[in-house]
Amino acid sequence: MKRGISLLIVIVISFSIMNAETFHGSCGQKLTWSLNTEDSTLIIQGEGAMENWNSGGAPWYAYEKRSCVVHLYLPDKLTSIGDCAFEICQNLRNVTMPTGVKNIGHHAFRDCTNLSNIVLSDSLTSIGERAFSQCEHLSLIKIPDNVVTIGKGAFESCVALKKVFLPQHISLIEACTFGGCCSLTEVTIPNEVTAIGSEAFGGCSKLPSIIIPNSVTKIEYSAFTSCSGLLSIFLGSNLKLIGERAFSGCKQISSVTCYAIEPPIMKSEMEGDKVFGKLDCTNIPLYVPAGSEEAYKVAEQWKEFHLISPIKPTSIDQNNNHEQQIINKRIHNGQLYLLCDGKIYTIQGQEVR
Repeated sequence: MKRGISLLIVIVISFSIMNAETFHGSCGQKLTWSLNTEDSTLIIQGEGAMENWNSGGAPWYAYEKRSCVVHLYLPDKLTSIGDCAFEICQNLRNVTMPTGVKNIGHHAFRDCTNLSNIVLSDSLTSIGERAFSQCEHLSLIKIPDNVVTIGKGAFESCVALKKVFLPQHISLIEACTFGGCCSLTEVTIPNEVTAIGSEAFGGCSKLPSIIIPNSVTKIEYSAFTSCSGLLSIFLGSNLKLIGERAFSGCKQISSVTCYAIEPPIMKSEMEGDKVFGKLDCTNIPLYVPAGSEEAYKVAEQWKEFHLISPIKPTSIDQNNNHEQQIINKRIHNGQLYLLCDGKIYTIQGQEVR
């Protein structure tokens, strides 16, 4: 019996070895690739930029060979990841990017549903559209400070993503960048951002608060729609325009603070398109600069807030970049508190202790 089992094991191993294949070819002017189906390893060798492909066009996609890719090795002198290079490699789990990589193409890692860890190159300057969308196991992403452009939907539907570190020099948060990241609890918007795109944070249902820095002049439609856990909103002093349904579906908002002296325009083509959707704003406190209360009381949509009060002099001063000073946030008994310079403040800026 034992001899029979041993013989069966030998036959199975022999069969596996006989059926293991190695595929190879070129993937750039000075780049080659090889894929071993026995150890599920894809190796890129050489230097320079990777080719760009249309969806499903990468050479290792033929005959569904991409499905066996578990391990990916990239060469030290690689300078870019091509469009659609590793999309739908659903068994890929970890990626470490060489230090010379400056660009990640569109859809490069889209739908890599088991990708849980990726280390981005410090030289990286751009991330393409939907480069990491639907990477369902990605929980943390640190985007290097050299990145200046992040494409539309780059991290859309990364449902396990909890924390995001954005680069300091990015000027635009594109449409759908973090849309559907329903586990996201912390994001700091850099002070150089001037616009937040449509549905940029739509569906981030665990985000407790959002601080819009003074640099932002425009929030596009549905930017924070369905952020159902959002408790407090801080809007910067240079905000001019808020698009339709920007905060619709944010059912738990307990306060809004706006530092703009002139009420920002709230767009709405019809009743259902209001910035706060169907939310009853009559009992939600709205805090505005002292002397601006009357302007907000007659401004379209702002006038639906019946509890309009001046920001207290003891507030954390927006003009002193309070969003940079805030080092922590705490929620206690359902209320949000801000920790700054060793002191505790309410969301209205009043010192607690």
